[in-house]
Amino acid sequence: MLAHYTYDGVHNDWWGMEAMEQKTRWKRFADIPCVFSSGWYDPFVAEVSEQFQALSKQSKAPQRLILGPWNHTAMRGGGSFVVEVDFGKSAAWGYGVYNAERLRWFDRWLKDIDTGVGRDPKVRYFVMGGGSGRRNAAGRLEHGGHWASAAAWPPPAKATAWYLRTGGGLSTEAPKADEAPVSWTHDPQNPVPTIGGAVAGFLEWVKLPDGMDKSYVSPRARMRNVVPDGPMHQRERPGDVGCKPPYPLLAERHDVLVFQSAPLQKASICSWPTRSSGCGSARGSTARSCSSRENPSRSRSSCRR
Repeated sequence: MLAHYTYDGVHNDWWGMEAMEQKTRWKRFADIPCVFSSGWYDPFVAEVSEQFQALSKQSKAPQRLILGPWNHTAMRGGGSFVVEVDFGKSAAWGYGVYNAERLRWFDRWLKDIDTGVGRDPKVRYFVMGGGSGRRNAAGRLEHGGHWASAAAWPPPAKATAWYLRTGGGLSTEAPKADEAPVSWTHDPQNPVPTIGGAVAGFLEWVKLPDGMDKSYVSPRARMRNVVPDGPMHQRERPGDVGCKPPYPLLAERHDVLVFQSAPLQKASICSWPTRSSGCGSARGSTARSCSSRENPSRSRSSCRR
């Protein structure tokens, strides 16, 4: 798989095989009751929500969607935090809540017991934000959040265009045609590291102590994350891939552009779908790119000032 990531560069028959790609085969799925669950820091959240949308349209059986402030495993972990950010008590599920939810679902559809799942909202999702913004006793950011529900996905929202402006501004006012472009210099010997995010599986083998028989240690127990999966303060730090002294904030790097709006005048929820578009060119190569991309699931934090 790493070889295909490194050398393919395009979607091809290997990535399109049945084990790797489901979206082209949704019509083959059985018409049965399903619950889809994921988290905002799970790399598969877009695919999960898109699958829910597709099967909701084509199936007669009920479909449900649950999206929490979790990474790939935090839904079952039971904590209210992911890496460096705490979302409050309501974010903590763990096996107690997770198994209770599963039993309600299976008792209804396998044993025909009225457990009330038929009256549950079709979509439950966690809106992140609204916390104190301070660090708690454990050193984690108190970001907060709350659960919301909807009859479909995505929930109703008003589209608002925001424009990247020269000088680092972010505004709802469109730039004039003659506004100067922004630029940066990329050094392939010192690329910008990934500090957390919606990732999973960035692991390395841990060397076993002398005298320990590796046959008694499972392969998974010997792995550690080299890119933590979840929200993190965007500062380089020792031990993470690509980070180097003096470990600056990413925003302080010369090859990172930051665009920021003025403080919001009222509480607002940044919702979905999102679409980005832009044009760029590079000197020192023949690269030029103009792109437009829509992501129906990944704009997910509430913006509060």
